[in-house]
Amino acid sequence: MNPEVGYAPPCSKGAGEKTYTISVYARSRMPRLPKASTASVTRDSLLRAISKITLSKAVLNVTYSR
Repeated sequence: MNPEVGYAPPCSKGAGEKTYTISVYARSRMPRLPKASTASVTRDSLLRAISKITLSKAVLNVTYSR
């Protein structure tokens, strides 16, 4: 198993107000992505893969400060 494959959650870098954007996509089918063993999936490659199969999108902006 590749230790670099996975999800990296939002990570605040220092004090102060931060805004996180959460996007949810409704798709007509599963996207065609490269196998994890042969290539990594980036944000840009994922958005390209779902661009023609996206039925709807919702965006939520969450503000956090510490």
